[in-house]
Amino acid sequence: MSVIHKKLEETLVAYVRIHGKFSDVAKSLEIVRKASENKIVGAPIVVHHWLVQDSDGHDMDVCIPVSEEILQGEVKSMILENCEAMTMTHSGSYESILDTYRKVTKETYAHGLPIAESGREVLIIFDIDNPEKNVIEIQEVLHDWDNRFSKQLVDILGIDARNRVLECYTNVSHESSLEVRANAVKCAIDLLDDIATEDQKFEILSSCAHVFPPELIAKMRSVYVETNSVDDVLEAMAAAGNYPKFTREGNVLYSSKQPYNPDAFAKATTRKEKMEAYCFCPMIKFNLDEISGTFCYCGSGWSRRLWEGILDKPVKVEIVKSLTRNDDECTFAVHLST
Repeated sequence: MSVIHKKLEETLVAYVRIHGKFSDVAKSLEIVRKASENKIVGAPIVVHHWLVQDSDGHDMDVCIPVSEEILQGEVKSMILENCEAMTMTHSGSYESILDTYRKVTKETYAHGLPIAESGREVLIIFDIDNPEKNVIEIQEVLHDWDNRFSKQLVDILGIDARNRVLECYTNVSHESSLEVRANAVKCAIDLLDDIATEDQKFEILSSCAHVFPPELIAKMRSVYVETNSVDDVLEAMAAAGNYPKFTREGNVLYSSKQPYNPDAFAKATTRKEKMEAYCFCPMIKFNLDEISGTFCYCGSGWSRRLWEGILDKPVKVEIVKSLTRNDDECTFAVHLST
């Protein structure tokens, strides 16, 4: 079996959200099936929200495609948005699915494609009593960086500037090699450096960042609304354990990224090896010495989305240190007063 790129169409589903492990899916699936009855039009889909997790598991939407909206008890309807995904079919017990995931991720990163925070699994055959008969399509949803970049270029600089910058992407597709994609990014960011101010580059690239889970933002927003205290929010984040770590100096919050692969980072003997083990971005991590430091405004968007959601007002995020600027780590400063 091979990894296949797919464009997933918009899909109406009935669903329930649960927090737990895959072993909890079957019970919820029966609830959704019963509520959907003769309106079912496709195989069940589990949407994994990987980052909304703790020791008990992670958030999942247990879904079934339906022909019309459902609202019955805890079962509701929503639209799974159209997206692109790298997919592969796993056959057999769920206990061995991680091996299949590794193959999908390896192939996806081989083309420099970033993966979104939430992924999907289509339960083509789901046999609780005979798990060896299971057939599950893994769908690693791609983060739509290119489309976000295009939209922000238009919004901030206009369509002529967008067209000029995106000439760098003329021959880039999901089949392109790491080198081709990295060269396109380098070309685009170099052009952006020529035509945009620092504030414009921040606005464009920070909006291309991975999407901080809205569920986690909402929790900290509630803390802030109740206490009106950034310090209380920081304490709540530390207690939760699945947020970035921030230190506060006045109205500035500092956060340094941890290595993507801590073991490889510790064992690395050259700067290139350390950078590849440290960086999270598959588009540029193997070409960091060639990319303008401007690109890391993209990384600043992770903290920007979090704190603008918490405070309900704009924040400015400064790049303090970056591998693309010859530093040994990536550190961002969130300025709370704007």
